[in-house]
Amino acid sequence: MSLEIIQPGLLTTVQDAGRVGFQDQGIVVGGVMDVYSYRLANYLAQNFSDEAVLDISMLGPTIRFTEDHLVAVTGSDLAPRIDGERISLWKPVRVKAQSILSFESLGTGRYCYLAVQGGIKVPRVLGSYSTYVKAGLGGFEGRALLAHDVLQTNEVRRPVPDAYGEAKWRMYFAHFQDFEENPVVRVVKGPEWDLVPGNHRIFEEEFVVTGQSDRMGYKLQSFDVSFPHAHEIVSSAVTFGTIQVPPDGRPIVLMADRQTTGGYPRIGNVISVDLPKFAHVLPGKKVRFKEVRPGEAQELLLKHEDELLRIKRGLQVKGRGL
Repeated sequence: MSLEIIQPGLLTTVQDAGRVGFQDQGIVVGGVMDVYSYRLANYLAQNFSDEAVLDISMLGPTIRFTEDHLVAVTGSDLAPRIDGERISLWKPVRVKAQSILSFESLGTGRYCYLAVQGGIKVPRVLGSYSTYVKAGLGGFEGRALLAHDVLQTNEVRRPVPDAYGEAKWRMYFAHFQDFEENPVVRVVKGPEWDLVPGNHRIFEEEFVVTGQSDRMGYKLQSFDVSFPHAHEIVSSAVTFGTIQVPPDGRPIVLMADRQTTGGYPRIGNVISVDLPKFAHVLPGKKVRFKEVRPGEAQELLLKHEDELLRIKRGLQVKGRGL
């Protein structure tokens, strides 16, 4: 089974949950920008492990399926269509051989995910399928997809049924994930909170996500706030969601392709459950930060993980009737 890339879109890469365990060697984690949409796409496509998916940024690709497939699309609504007919997100969809998937618009968020039953077939590199473009590592030839690329998919024992189209049910996800254009994002204070003059203003002002934002980090700007210069620190560990304050006083929120260490003060960290929400904020849109305690952030994460487990189990049962 294979997927033929007719048009690649703005930036379409093969990704999974990331390359964990090699940061001490300077190798970034990478992976998807929205881990919840990624995991749910896999579950809907009847993949109950971390299979490789297509991570689609803002403007989607055009893809031909060479054989019958069971697929799912999640994340930002880029108006996906099969042979010109609109399909729903957050549902399993059965597609026929030679069907063409296209995306017709820019959504309210940045990232969209396409999962196929069995997963995209690419080699594991250091335990992960993820593409790290800057190093030419992993994914499909270590790069973003191009027109005329052909991606293989893993074989599955369960054939796609004769009935094509969407499942008759859908997953209610609104309480679990949303894509606000100008969200409030929860943050815990960082290790160098006290080193940043005017630190309290991070929770009082509105910030714009600038065009100088990518998979490595989102650069923020405020007309009212530019933090006075804070001294650099000894290079220290950073993670997904770390908020650094560089010498220009404009915060940077580190994202999936972040470096492994950094020398700028860490004023805070976006909590895990809000990282997908923040990742979807488009350039020019605004964000506000709200402080939460570390214990509260942990409770929210446990609640989300419990809900994901219930969804996974429910979809495993429903999948028997697909």
